[in-house]
Amino acid sequence: MLGSKRALVVFTVGLALWGCARVSSKDIVASVGGRVLTRQMMAERAGVPFDSLSPGAKHEIARGWAEETLLLLEAERRGISKDPAIENKLIELRSELLRARLLHDLQPAEAIRDSAIAQYYEMHQTEFVRAQEEYEIELYWAPDLVTAELFRRAAQKDIEQAEMTYRNVTMEGIWRALARDLAPDEASQLAVLDSGKLTEPRVAEDGYRLMRLRSRRSAGEPMLLEDVRHEIRERLMMEASRIAMETLLAELRRKYSLTIRLGDSL
Repeated sequence: MLGSKRALVVFTVGLALWGCARVSSKDIVASVGGRVLTRQMMAERAGVPFDSLSPGAKHEIARGWAEETLLLLEAERRGISKDPAIENKLIELRSELLRARLLHDLQPAEAIRDSAIAQYYEMHQTEFVRAQEEYEIELYWAPDLVTAELFRRAAQKDIEQAEMTYRNVTMEGIWRALARDLAPDEASQLAVLDSGKLTEPRVAEDGYRLMRLRSRRSAGEPMLLEDVRHEIRERLMMEASRIAMETLLAELRRKYSLTIRLGDSL
């Protein structure tokens, strides 16, 4: 409920700002009570370019905007916008939005270099240790149990030949999974399988599925750089943002007079 109220207030701020902007008449697609909806505003509401919207979608967006604007105008007419609680909330939200934009602007302008990621990985390698056993798996689908069993027997010897022989068996993809992400019977089978071997067929809604173990990575092993590249990039970006914010705050403390009067009440 709180989230919906907050969204409504933010949207109300946007509507008020729209009424103040100078726009070309050719860009206006709807108007009511001196407030306008432009092509750009409609595109922003839809999240796609204006020209890609169908006529029906445009009319739906315009009707929704008109109803919201009518409610806003009536709320203003009744003086609700002058309610101190509303005014304070708008000030608070405006401040929050401006701070969020400022912090966004402090994000590193340049992309984190691969060399920096590799260096961080080398310096913090002990932090990147696999907590659980991980499997790289090929997932196969078979239409019935007999086909699944025959395919499994053949694949245990020669996977390429099995795939050529049983063309109604489909390889659905390759994926990685931690032991905790698997069903107990799947995890127990994979735990004792050798690489290249397949699990027993498992019934599914549309047939049967088998898993072929490609590789296993044991718990306690160091994780590869490629496994943690995204995490390291995020860490470096957060650190760069933190340094930029601390630098900015130090500059602002020198620039503005800051006084806190609390006395001995704390």
